[in-house]
Amino acid sequence: MGTELGRNTQVVEVSSGPGRDLSDCPGGGFALAHGFGVAGAEDLHVLDLPLPPAVEALLRERVRPGRGEPEVTGWQDECPDGLLEPCALLREDLGHGPAEGTAGGDEGPHTVADRTERVRLAEARRAEEGVHSLVSAALDASGRAVGLSELVLLPGSGAVDQAGTLVLPEHRGRGLGSRLWLRNLTDLARAFPERDRVRVRTGPGDEAARGTAAELGFRPVERTFALERALPGD
Repeated sequence: MGTELGRNTQVVEVSSGPGRDLSDCPGGGFALAHGFGVAGAEDLHVLDLPLPPAVEALLRERVRPGRGEPEVTGWQDECPDGLLEPCALLREDLGHGPAEGTAGGDEGPHTVADRTERVRLAEARRAEEGVHSLVSAALDASGRAVGLSELVLLPGSGAVDQAGTLVLPEHRGRGLGSRLWLRNLTDLARAFPERDRVRVRTGPGDEAARGTAAELGFRPVERTFALERALPGD
């Protein structure tokens, strides 16, 4: 038993077609009958490449920035030195983990050099593993990062994974996310034309993300449930 090894929880995953309830999944009814509960769920959506003309037209229609709108820039694999700290602060502001180089507890942020080193080490590990990334960032007039979107390209795969899109609340609803998407997809088509699909994962209750995925041509292909149950004690 796992309890003999100090374990008190059993975790499994069950996958099925998109939009299905756990009780309809193969093994789902069995898991529910044996005390498992749902700890989380996510849906996998796929966008086939090259980008459909209708989707590309939709994105381009959205990305016409007005005066004073943030500037969108991008890079492959290595973040430019001047953007390391602004992008780290954006992640921190939106609660996506501490900024690069930020200590836990109440120690506060480390120096810019600490943050740079942490990011560069992560980039070096990716390079050793043959992993590429495409990142787009939106900067306001002061140089503050207000939006960020990243694609990750694992070796030996035709797929590209969307690692997330972050936009500060005050900049949402103005097409900035679409501008970031278009920058990444344009760079992807140019640098990695052999990749044939983009994958993105959403929570079943995240209607905004699901709606955006559908509008951009993503098709739902799979729903995965994370299940847990407490192991019986001795």
